[in-house]
Parts: sequence; structure tokens; C-alpha cells
Amino acid sequence: MDFSPPKEVTKVKQQIQKIKDEVKQFQTEEQNQREIAKEQKAKGDAIYWPIYNLDQKNPTNQTEFEHLQPEQLVNDILEKDRRVAEIMSEIKAILNPDNF
Repeated sequence: MDFSPPKEVTKVKQQIQKIKDEVKQFQTEEQNQREIAKEQKAKGDAIYWPIYNLDQKNPTNQTEFEHLQPEQLVNDILEKDRRVAEIMSEIKAILNPDNF
């Protein structure tokens, strides 16, 4: 048997319902704030990671790297060596005291 007066029971039930409603409202607000924080974090990451991400070699480089055949590489190296030898001969001729 319930000996409490009906008015008080109704009043307590209303207070309980009011508190439940407030809790639900706070939970909804918390969820909204979490969504906002998640969006803001994503925006920050979108700014931060392209700048400080060291995993990418050169993200601004638009040119494709050309792979040459080994024979072409050897020929290019030999041509450069020939040009260096030619320049060294010119330098040696300029520095040779017999030319003065």
C-alpha cells in the first residue's frame, strides 16, 4: 500500500520526468558538441597533415620521374666524364706556365 498523498506522488513523478527530460537534453547537446568537435578536428587535420606529413616525398612535385635504360645511363655517364676531362684539359692548359 502506498500511504503517500497522491499530490506528492504526482509532484515527485513530475520532478523525475523533468530530470529525465533534462538528462536527455544534455545528452543530445553533448552529442552535438562531439559532432562539432569531430568536424573541427577534421578541418585541423586537413590543414596540419599536408604540411607536416613526412610520409610523402614531395607532394607538390608534378613531374613524373623518367626511368632510363641502363645502356642510356652508362652512355650519359661516359659523356659527362668526357666533358669533365675536356674541361680539366682546358684548365691545365690555362695553368701551364709554358704558355706564358
